[in-house]
Amino acid sequence: MKIVHIIVCLDKGGAEKILFDLVTKTQSIQVENIIISLTSIGYYGQMLQERGVTVIPLNLKKNHILSLFMLRNVMKRYKPDLICSWLYHANFISIFCRLLGYKNIVWNIHNTYLPWKTSSKVTFFLNRICSKLSFIPKRIIYCADKANKVHVELGYNLNRSVVIYNGYDLGHYLMNNEWRNKIRAELNISQHELVIGHVARYSSAKDHKNFIQALKIVFERCNILSLKVIMVGNDINEQNIELINILKENQLLDRVMLLGIRSDVNLLYNAMDVFVLSSSEEAFPNVIAEAMASGVACVVTEAGDAGNIIGDCGILVPIKNSLELANGMITMLNFSPEKRAGLSYNSRMRITNLFDIDKMIHNYLRIYTEILHD
Repeated sequence: MKIVHIIVCLDKGGAEKILFDLVTKTQSIQVENIIISLTSIGYYGQMLQERGVTVIPLNLKKNHILSLFMLRNVMKRYKPDLICSWLYHANFISIFCRLLGYKNIVWNIHNTYLPWKTSSKVTFFLNRICSKLSFIPKRIIYCADKANKVHVELGYNLNRSVVIYNGYDLGHYLMNNEWRNKIRAELNISQHELVIGHVARYSSAKDHKNFIQALKIVFERCNILSLKVIMVGNDINEQNIELINILKENQLLDRVMLLGIRSDVNLLYNAMDVFVLSSSEEAFPNVIAEAMASGVACVVTEAGDAGNIIGDCGILVPIKNSLELANGMITMLNFSPEKRAGLSYNSRMRITNLFDIDKMIHNYLRIYTEILHD
């Protein structure tokens, strides 16, 4: 089976990570994957090349016409059995492949709402255009039930819809005391201190302001003296003036550790006692599943499929409600160590039973095989 994957970029991101996992797991089972990045190689592109995967950057932003000719040439050279596009821009570009005569096309959607005020206008309109042309792909794979529902309501073809939940490498995300001790020593956090963790790139959808305002309430109301907070992600650093100003406004600048981008997030989860998702918009938030697989008790907002992921293994609160988010954190922090340990174990088991990476790979391959045998 020869598959050409088309994606906007291969920088760090949720859909990019799923594509990376899918390709690396299927390369050894008679699947030839060719990756086309509409922009540059990116973080995952370099890692894929190191593993022997063909990655072709088109640099679409520099020359649109030339990039389309390059795309046509790639298709003529590799003659794929299947074309899988990832996210709205790539889904739209895949229509060009249909014009070239390729019928076995799969769209992948890893988003729910696209609010007009905060979304790229190009992305917003491409989403609307794709909804009208959603009869073109053989399947539209959504990573979340909520994403499926929202897009079908927008006009996407219901008969093409399939939901495949993201899967996670449980050998990478572990409950590991050595990692816990290592990270806490690095960050100068003692073993008796409680740690709240937040992992998200800086964007309006992740609602960092909501998290910080909730933190202020936690520090005002919670009688736990030894409490640390770590924040991780792209632009989570002192150079982010907007973030720094929000922390200053809430008198938290000296109480939060800004760690920026880290390549060892799987280790960092182990240093946390409570993981918090504060997002207002999500599809299938990977960080919740990663934290749960690492045995961290979670407090999360009702964004996308967050409730489906967490089940009864954590605390679910409304979006854009700092008071409820704070109450959830306080409740979790006040649990006994034994109760939090029970939640940690149950969280790990839930991810193992429902969201193991092998199940995800099986579901993708099942869909691909169905299309090729139609």
